[in-house]
Amino acid sequence: MNKSLLSFLIVLMSFLQLSVEQSIVKCLVCKQVVSEISTAVTNEDPKKTIQVGSFRIQPDGTQKQSQIKYAGSELHLNEIMETVCNSLEDYAQAKEKDTGELALLNLSKDVEKLSTHELIQDPDLNRSLKYYCESFIEDYEDDILEIFKSSNQLSVDDVSRKLCSDSAGYCIAAHTEL
Repeated sequence: MNKSLLSFLIVLMSFLQLSVEQSIVKCLVCKQVVSEISTAVTNEDPKKTIQVGSFRIQPDGTQKQSQIKYAGSELHLNEIMETVCNSLEDYAQAKEKDTGELALLNLSKDVEKLSTHELIQDPDLNRSLKYYCESFIEDYEDDILEIFKSSNQLSVDDVSRKLCSDSAGYCIAAHTEL
């Protein structure tokens, strides 16, 4: 095999490895976003309500308004989506020392995992995590709203599957087995 072909194959393999790792990171970011949104909805005061409906006064002098639970409402979810990507500034990419599996670690909460994981030196200081989050939120906002509003009984794993695998296609089974 000549040197130029070998060099080309090495570059191609490096590119493919980088592409696979980016796909895995997108999947991890997506799952983390789902977890963060779920936690924010769960932690909201269940007694808090908001008024929804028309603010128009009908000919008979009434308004069509009702009270709904704020936690998990479209307004609440939109407010969460505006700030959820900021939480990823606390995360870093890491590899599990024994398996080499990629993970996202919250550097302020996952301190105990630092002994079993090796942080990945990232030249962009993990800004890509926030970028992937913002891209996901922007591209799948309607899906996020629809699934979270209709998924009161679904687990976080089920919501992650619906959003990260079914809607976005970030978490394909082959990726999680790498």
